[in-house]
Amino acid sequence: MNIVAGTPHTHKILVLGANGRLGRMVRAVWSNPRFQEIEVIPVSRLGDVDGRGFAWNPGDDSGVFPQVDVVLALWGVIRGDPPVLKQNVVLAEKAIEVAEKTGAQTLLHASSVAVYAFGDDALSEESELDPVSPYGQSKLEMERIVLNHPTQVRQVLMRIGNVAGTQSLFDNLAKGQSITLDRFSDGTGPVRSFIAPHDLAASVLALAGDNSVSGPVNIAAPGVTAMADLVTAAGCQLEWRDAPTNAIKHVEMDTRLLQSVCRFPDESSQADYLLQSARATGVWP
Repeated sequence: MNIVAGTPHTHKILVLGANGRLGRMVRAVWSNPRFQEIEVIPVSRLGDVDGRGFAWNPGDDSGVFPQVDVVLALWGVIRGDPPVLKQNVVLAEKAIEVAEKTGAQTLLHASSVAVYAFGDDALSEESELDPVSPYGQSKLEMERIVLNHPTQVRQVLMRIGNVAGTQSLFDNLAKGQSITLDRFSDGTGPVRSFIAPHDLAASVLALAGDNSVSGPVNIAAPGVTAMADLVTAAGCQLEWRDAPTNAIKHVEMDTRLLQSVCRFPDESSQADYLLQSARATGVWP
């Protein structure tokens, strides 16, 4: 599989939320001998499954970690009521503390495309921010706290699109279930910005190694993917229903900033490529 080009510039990466689905995926990619210069230090509440890393909870002493080059904060709360989702702010503040204690030069936070106001145009980092979901609202609040927090650590807010293998759609695809999608008045279904796990992992390295980038960065492959193509490529039966009035047809992220520091393969938004990458991690299905 061709993945984002570039030589890793960083060596020691502390991964917060290492046993979450995203954490397991990027670690699986970095276990490839191609990334032998990368030392990954996993951190999770339960410790690491192979006996490495740290079992650590927010609120524990952050002075226990070794000195690192990069902190990658992939932890977060994705569902729950607003008080529960408020933990995303707390976790971001804790990530800053960890980065400062470990001497990290760069801290990469996992934010989300959900912070945007969705519309017909491609979403750039300067697009309107008006999240419709409580999750998106919590991520936007997290971003604002990060941007106003005084620190010498370079902070990157990764507004991540749909990562292949992590959504409920992919859970249903793995089960071989019949998938029902919205069909809009023009006869087409929903399209979204996706990114393959391999390209996400390599994008992290590219951003960590380029000091010219900070603040919000859209994380997705160039272009969009039709969800119907994913269903077909996975060998599942596709059913249609008339789209309700509140259904969102098109969510596309403008990735020119990300592409200024790393190069994506031509097929990076194709359904077969996304499915292949997700399977190759061993995390999905």
